[in-house]
Amino acid sequence: MSQQKPLPIQSVSYFFTRAKDTHQEGGRAFITLFVRLTKEHTKYTSTEIQRETESAWADIQEVPKEQAAHQITMLPDGLYTYVIAEEMYHELLRLSAACPEALCQLTPIHRNRKFKRFG
Repeated sequence: MSQQKPLPIQSVSYFFTRAKDTHQEGGRAFITLFVRLTKEHTKYTSTEIQRETESAWADIQEVPKEQAAHQITMLPDGLYTYVIAEEMYHELLRLSAACPEALCQLTPIHRNRKFKRFG
């Protein structure tokens, strides 16, 4: 009789990452913005956990502070990663094609959030 191995358990998580950093160059203030949408595929077996991250969209911008929108200047500096629902992920991906600059100012409805301050 052959023994069947259990199939690995698989899951997919969806993330929205936004980062803002304010810095000085040549006496002028600049804001750097970074936004990314990713999927993380995780496979669990009885002996290991395998993770694969797939970046679906990313954008980076550097703007002189005096030219940045008020909403951007008011965002705190730091790196924020939000765990979002699949439906939200697909909506943000659609929005990234139509109006990518809007994602820099967005805080999505999320399940969980991680924060890291720069410096």
